[in-house]
Amino acid sequence: TDINVNEPQTLQEYVSARTMEAFPDALKEVVTLKSVIQLLKYEDNYIYQGDILLTPEQVQSLDQPQTRGAVITEFARKWPEGKIYFDFEPGFVDAGKVLMAMSLWSTGTGVVSFHPRVASTQNYVVFRHGEGYSSYVGMKGGGQSVSLPLGFDTGEALHQIGHAIGLFNEQCRADRDNYIILFSHNI
Repeated sequence: TDINVNEPQTLQEYVSARTMEAFPDALKEVVTLKSVIQLLKYEDNYIYQGDILLTPEQVQSLDQPQTRGAVITEFARKWPEGKIYFDFEPGFVDAGKVLMAMSLWSTGTGVVSFHPRVASTQNYVVFRHGEGYSSYVGMKGGGQSVSLPLGFDTGEALHQIGHAIGLFNEQCRADRDNYIILFSHNI
């Protein structure tokens, strides 16, 4: 098998330098919750950490004390048995990059698996091309979109799938400063 040296081969190698943002060209309203967490609002969408779409129930949950970790179990509904069903919107290009990202999640974690959606599937992720990058966190219920712009790379798909699995951005954890030592002379 030929290896493309420009494409990372493991989960750990995928760190994207691009900024991932939902609706990058849209004017958004800043919403400050009682917990002082700030969200962006665009039309009916609440946006957290730049690329995470939230349901109204999740917005209410963010006003509660945060737990330690990148996964908030009460916040993000889990996919039953770790099985995530998926589909591609008609006209979606580069499905191979998404399939590669899914493979990396499956082999890298051993606890999630991806399956093509069939007609009877009730909860699933649909990949589409949209404005910027966005995904709901965890299983929303019904069809939920993961938005990737034209020209995305495998690492960016991997990142958005992580949100769909139920993960937040690790660097935004409430307790991150307890675990990070910043050496400013290295900056």
